[in-house]
Amino acid sequence: MPCKRRHAELTAYTDTRRFLLRAASYQGEENTLILVSLVRSNPTGSIGFLRTTNRANVLLSRAKHGMFMVGNANTLRASKSPMWGTVLDLLQRAGQLAPALPLVCQNHPHTVTHVATKDDFLSRARDGGCAEPCGARLAYCGHVCPRRCV
Repeated sequence: MPCKRRHAELTAYTDTRRFLLRAASYQGEENTLILVSLVRSNPTGSIGFLRTTNRANVLLSRAKHGMFMVGNANTLRASKSPMWGTVLDLLQRAGQLAPALPLVCQNHPHTVTHVATKDDFLSRARDGGCAEPCGARLAYCGHVCPRRCV
């Protein structure tokens, strides 16, 4: 797909008001896929509202088909929260805890980029794709797109 068109499509998804909801305001709602940012990352186990069991229950029960939680398991364990300890144990036994999020490029499906930090996103998936050249033929000139994949 030509770069200009692909960039326009990516821009169309920047209005995230519909999808970014706080757990407290999500009571009764469901989505097919939920992406959760657990926000807290510290050595003391301070997890804020995640310590409140009913809010965590709302958070964990809203996905119809799948959920990705991005966060620091060490912080959750350090909190000594029995509920989060149980959740992490279940995820670990099921092989669902990973040190990084695997991103598969839609244009180069053989390319998997693992990101674990903000710097990983910036250096490995900055444009939303992989580090390989785009390779698409540009409609207006016929040249091969020289940009990184998006």
